[in-house]
Amino acid sequence: MKRLLFLLLLLSTLSFKMTAQTPDTLSGATPLFVNEGETLIYHIGHDKDAKQGTVSDALQNVPGVKVDTEGKISLRGVNEVELFINGRPSRFDEESLKNYLQQVKASSIERIEVMTNPSAQYTSAINTGVINIVTNEVSHTERHLSMGLQFNTRPNISPWVSYISNSDKWSFNVNIKGGFSSTKTYSEGYSYSFVDHLENGIPIGLDTANCTRYHSNDTSLYYNAEVFLKAEYRPDKNNDLMAYFNITPSRQKTNTRKSTYRKEFIDNIGEYEYDVHNINDQPFSDGSLGMEWQHRFNKPGQTLGVQLSSSFDYGKGITKEKRYFASHPEMNRDIVITNDFVDIGYDSKVEYIHPYRHGEVYVNLTGHLKPDNNIGIYDTLGIDGYVNDTYRSENRRFSTHQLAGTVMVLHRIGDAITVKPGISWENSWIKSHYLDAPEHDALLRFAYWRPSLHISYRTPSMHNFSFSYTRKTQFPWVRYFTSKKVYEEESFSVGNPDLKPTLIDVFELSWAKYSERLGSVNVKGYFNNSINAINMVSDAAYDELWGRVVPFSKPVNLNQYYEAGGEFNITYRPSATFNVRLEANVFDSHIETYYDKTQDSLICSDMFAYVLRLGTWAKLWNKLEIHATAYYSSPTQTLFATNQTAYGIDCGLRADFFDNRFSLLVNAFDIFNWNKEDNYTYNPYYISYKSNKANSRYISLELIYKLL
Repeated sequence: MKRLLFLLLLLSTLSFKMTAQTPDTLSGATPLFVNEGETLIYHIGHDKDAKQGTVSDALQNVPGVKVDTEGKISLRGVNEVELFINGRPSRFDEESLKNYLQQVKASSIERIEVMTNPSAQYTSAINTGVINIVTNEVSHTERHLSMGLQFNTRPNISPWVSYISNSDKWSFNVNIKGGFSSTKTYSEGYSYSFVDHLENGIPIGLDTANCTRYHSNDTSLYYNAEVFLKAEYRPDKNNDLMAYFNITPSRQKTNTRKSTYRKEFIDNIGEYEYDVHNINDQPFSDGSLGMEWQHRFNKPGQTLGVQLSSSFDYGKGITKEKRYFASHPEMNRDIVITNDFVDIGYDSKVEYIHPYRHGEVYVNLTGHLKPDNNIGIYDTLGIDGYVNDTYRSENRRFSTHQLAGTVMVLHRIGDAITVKPGISWENSWIKSHYLDAPEHDALLRFAYWRPSLHISYRTPSMHNFSFSYTRKTQFPWVRYFTSKKVYEEESFSVGNPDLKPTLIDVFELSWAKYSERLGSVNVKGYFNNSINAINMVSDAAYDELWGRVVPFSKPVNLNQYYEAGGEFNITYRPSATFNVRLEANVFDSHIETYYDKTQDSLICSDMFAYVLRLGTWAKLWNKLEIHATAYYSSPTQTLFATNQTAYGIDCGLRADFFDNRFSLLVNAFDIFNWNKEDNYTYNPYYISYKSNKANSRYISLELIYKLL
């Protein structure tokens, strides 16, 4: 608590200094940074230094936004970032996004809008932020043709070629990439399973059923090619037509060797030592295609947009596994597993914006279909050849259909206050169908209203205050709603027919102070209350298939779960080409629920957690770009489990030569090799520890040559 008070005092002191040194408005009548509703707006058109660089350089100046030299965007407080251009999804793949950010000039941008808690106008996804780049109405003719070669010490090698063209009528973006990568992972762990000790049918304690320890080495080889095409046509000042297509054929080969020791104390008493050799070969392809049309009416700000898209993925993989028991050769197994899947999904969206004197009205209607199909054949070698294992094979047809609509009003009260209320309606149908086990089929329907409210206020001295409330929904995997047991070799998972989707109420209250000469300070308090939060619980139980106690997993709804905390962000920005950032997120998570085996007692758990990030970025002589980031996340909790996530230090540089025709990128990841994941489970009936360590320390090198 003392440290928190000291940090608040430091932030307050810095804010007073910034107030004393900052004029009432920046760059004339338009502030450089301003909050409006849920959006932080950076008016890059009023930042003469930032206009000299690229889009990537411009994003580096936005508080909370970071772009590394490989073009990956991160935004504080969220796990995923979606990039929009002029209010529409950019549709870029990873390589096309990098080339757009690093090659297109910042002078083509009017402003950048950032949302860490976006409304349904942009996305309904959980923990996803949005960056919207608004370009100038006056188009700039640009052409960029470049090629590059990226490789790292894991190893990885990826050649690519990119073409970007912009003119008054047409815009093209073409990217072709190939790749090979290798990842090695070492895992180890242990577990203890327990059962009730009964006397006269009454449980009076627990008995140890078994204990297990293991270690494994995994090597994955990944081959892929990517083709991305995007074309935009502007026949006149009122209409835009855009079409895109991307496909990524891939192949992943995995070789795993695992050694296990297990001791049984109750059923099948004895000690078992065995080795597993698993080889998986999975060729697959995924991609998407779509078309979009936007019409701008003669009234400024009035637009109508239509978006139609389809995504697809298909593949057919084979896994061969051999299990060797040292002292029980009769238990040896030779297994062949094949998986065959084809999924084609669809999305559609119609949106309309109607401006009025003090704001605008936004309306949309969306449709969504996401299938999840798989034919999994699990065969075991017997005396007369391979025999199908009906317990572990499946032939499933899953699908999620969704129809939703949104109405929002953005209303400005003078130049200081913005109010943005909204309401969304969502109707979802979830269908599970097992061709080989129709008794587990399910068809569920869920309908929800999702309100939202965003209010912002700024003072003449440019103190920005905002309040946001958003309700979001989170749907689990379709399988989790079914009662079918899914058997693995040493465990099983089971769904929960009583499961309900999660509703999350997100409340945020923030204050921000921006200065052209010093940077920014942002303090945000938040309360995220989850209704029917879903956790996967690890447990153990007797199962007749094995004739002993085995571990299993099951999704459950928590009676209560919330996170309450604060985010603190300090950015020192003396110029548009240098900044230092300190970001902290501290919060308390609270779990309160009953569980099947402990219905008589309420389970309560609180955990204090924090995420820290310190980074710096600089661009020198308009030729050399340098960045470094240190990050740490403390353990977080779910029901009966804690998880230690990644932490480490990354750094890199980008140097341009020969009038920016040639570029060299060097990045070092996880310099001290700290990065690993640990998971602890402390269910009364199942205790376990798992640790995964990949070859996360590596150096990446990329050479880029610009032909145009």
